[in-house]
Amino acid sequence: TNREANWSQVLLILSWLVWGSVAVASARFVLHLEEERTVAVDALTASEQRFRRLADHAPDVILRFGIHPTRITYANSKIEDLTGYPPEAFIADANLWRKLIVSEDQHRLPDWTRDLADAAVIVRVRHRTGVVHWVEARVSQILDEVGSVSGADAIIRDITDSKRAEANLTRRAYLDPVTNLANRNAVEEQLGYLVEAFRHPARTDLDNQFAVVLFLDLDGFKSINDRLGHDAGDHILMLVGERLRASVKDDDMVARFGGDEFVVVIDAVQTREQADNIASRILLSLRSPFVIGDRQMHVTTSIGASRIDRLDTKDPGTLLREADRALYLAKDSGKDRVRWFDDITPNNPGGLHPSEARRPVEQVEQPPARVVSDEQGDAPAPSPGPIARSGHISPNGAIDDSA
Repeated sequence: TNREANWSQVLLILSWLVWGSVAVASARFVLHLEEERTVAVDALTASEQRFRRLADHAPDVILRFGIHPTRITYANSKIEDLTGYPPEAFIADANLWRKLIVSEDQHRLPDWTRDLADAAVIVRVRHRTGVVHWVEARVSQILDEVGSVSGADAIIRDITDSKRAEANLTRRAYLDPVTNLANRNAVEEQLGYLVEAFRHPARTDLDNQFAVVLFLDLDGFKSINDRLGHDAGDHILMLVGERLRASVKDDDMVARFGGDEFVVVIDAVQTREQADNIASRILLSLRSPFVIGDRQMHVTTSIGASRIDRLDTKDPGTLLREADRALYLAKDSGKDRVRWFDDITPNNPGGLHPSEARRPVEQVEQPPARVVSDEQGDAPAPSPGPIARSGHISPNGAIDDSA
């Protein structure tokens, strides 16, 4: 009927209107999304441009890392000052930055793709010319909109100058400025390592060995200082230090304890005879005259010796006091000789050992040259091998600034 036909037309028109409204709304929604995407892209582009403008003028090296695969997507021009390679080289070679890090420092690099909000590491980087720089690298993750790691920013600062200043401060704290030997601070620290090693149950390699502390006081030095002045005295002290170092092995510590007193720390020997031979070499080395200008000066030394083995409970102070007491027995016995604290008894107050009639010192053979590593690990307990060495200073006076 006509009425039904009219209703059909009305329904058709309404359907068109509804679908049209939906289409318009959909179009508007799509247009809105596109506008939002455009705004987001523009904001991201502007942000990236601001980042690059800031990074390009930053005083430090700025790197931006991408992920999947891990690679450098941006490097500012400062990277060339630090490494000798332009930014383009790092973008082209994903592994170049890792290749330039000193191999011993590779383990310090963080895995920023995992559970890492921020990290700071200190490593050494090798310049294209071979020069090594100390750097501090601070790494921060970049998270995407769902909180997943999408990259990382690294700020790398050259701290070589501050490391050198730190090493100089350490040198002043642990080195004697006159002789360039270890000083009293270094001796006391080294004796702490030595005592710890002999007490530790894992150091079974020391079961049949003992360590020796030789305390030396120069004979006749004061008169040289008084007659020729402190400059000549300092020169004598320096020459004495050189002769002492030449008389012991590379891993034995030689130190100026103060004034005209020296200390030699012998890490490990197996027999009293071995220790006596070392002391005899020292006595013999100082008997040769010292030449100051056109003068020949004669200086000898008296030596007091103490020891520690696996059965002892001595601390560093006790070792030094025992050696000091034995030293003054050597002085009282005629000087230019060695006395052992172990030999002092009520019946033998002079500390004379039955082996006083041992072979003359002139027949003592020189030790074979031996160089050992001066590195010390991070483990709290000493490991088998040479006695753990102070991390500040080596026996020959070198500062260890690689930690």
